Amino acid sequence: GAITGFYALLGLAVVLSSRIWAGLLDRSRGGEALARLNALLGVATLLPAVTGAWPVVLASGLLFGGVFLSVVASTTALVRHNLPQALWASGISAFTIVFAAGQIVGPTVVGWIADGPGGLARGLVFSACALWVGALVAWRQRPL
Repeated sequence: GAITGFYALLGLAVVLSSRIWAGLLDRSRGGEALARLNALLGVATLLPAVTGAWPVVLASGLLFGGVFLSVVASTTALVRHNLPQALWASGISAFTIVFAAGQIVGPTVVGWIADGPGGLARGLVFSACALWVGALVAWRQRPL
């Protein structure tokens, strides 16, 4: 029951995420939205690495569900705010390619780390750090 509830709440957070972050995505012209969302996703990823306490794991799932799709939406918003409409498709395509490469490399590296000493917790810490590095890079992106 607890696991079903966890995933139901995570799914609800995903559904609500577009409403939660719409204002930020509309206002952010540079990389601020991507930076904030990556930073929050890093927190959500780190929480289960530091404790297995049910309330913390639940909070991690809610935060993760409420953020992860908005990270992708923030890249689309960045393109739409900074490129002429004629270039939106190519800009979004470029972000999609980079995201796809990250979806191949990231889980492979984290799986390799998690299979070593420290297990999954070490992999989650690495993931959180990678997200925070991404947040720092995104924070430096100014509007074009």
